Amino acid sequence: MECKQFLQTIVKKLLAKSPILYSLVRNLPAFDPREMTVEKMTQKTTQLKSIIRSLIEANRVSSNDADDIIQQYSEFIQQGSMSEASQFSGFDPASCGADKFFYDRLANNPSYAKLWAALKIILLLSHGQATVERGFSVNKEVESYNLQADTFSARRIICDLVNAVGGIFNVDVANKQLQVSAAGAKQKYLAHLEDQRKQKTEQAGRKRKLASDEVEQLKKQKLCISNDIAAMIKSADDYADKANRTV
Repeated sequence: MECKQFLQTIVKKLLAKSPILYSLVRNLPAFDPREMTVEKMTQKTTQLKSIIRSLIEANRVSSNDADDIIQQYSEFIQQGSMSEASQFSGFDPASCGADKFFYDRLANNPSYAKLWAALKIILLLSHGQATVERGFSVNKEVESYNLQADTFSARRIICDLVNAVGGIFNVDVANKQLQVSAAGAKQKYLAHLEDQRKQKTEQAGRKRKLASDEVEQLKKQKLCISNDIAAMIKSADDYADKANRTV
């Protein structure tokens, strides 16, 4: 019984963290090509309406486009059922991603422009932060004191390449591009230092120009204030003379 309770607790925790709690995620099978058939048109249209409702609430889709998206979705299923039934039912996520499947059929077809615009938002939905958080561990391994941003990025690129090829011993050191890049490393470093020197000089020049512009602005303000004071003194003197003549 303790083991049963333990497993129930784990499952509850997984469900609490799972995206399946959201209505948008539960209705995503509307864009599963294997399920997009005329026989399931009503069910899939209902799921699509729920997805569109969530996108409208999130201000990602205009409510004025909702009917057009549903209509284009229905036409896409009908057309696919007539001409590409085998491709729809034989869709294999392991060999072809859903993004490529829909891109080939919707992206360059003006008749499905609004459907494709909504589908792009769905395809870009985050599936969690595990990949990002794994990157934090990699960053910690490559970081060191006084590490500049460019060097940090370069180390991360090298680390990603080594992981992609399956280890440091699988890196193709005989690659011509790699050899040319390594041979010109010193020249690139010197060019980088020269660029930094130019940037510092330009920044210093901009600061001097800003200071000079500020001084000129203050001088203009001082001149305007002096002119206003002189005009006010002259006006006061004129009124005083007029008052004396009147008396």
